[in-house]
Amino acid sequence: MSNQTDFYFKVESIIKKFKNGKELYNKSAVFNRVIQMLARDCNEYEVIEQLIIMLDDNQKAFEQYILRDTRPINFNLNDHKIN
Repeated sequence: MSNQTDFYFKVESIIKKFKNGKELYNKSAVFNRVIQMLARDCNEYEVIEQLIIMLDDNQKAFEQYILRDTRPINFNLNDHKIN
């Protein structure tokens, strides 16, 4: 078998370990990335490190977005009435 075929079978075997693995693999870029890292025999610590880096990058980007956003915050309390 080719390396690509071996990789495909590894991905499939890892996906099967999750309840909604196929759906997550097709819809979630993060899940897809994690599965591919595991299929390439990255150890779990490398995967965790990459997830933390990704989350930190997202947090920094969000913080920068908040700092640059100059629109006023408007609250309309009439839209949120409790019945």
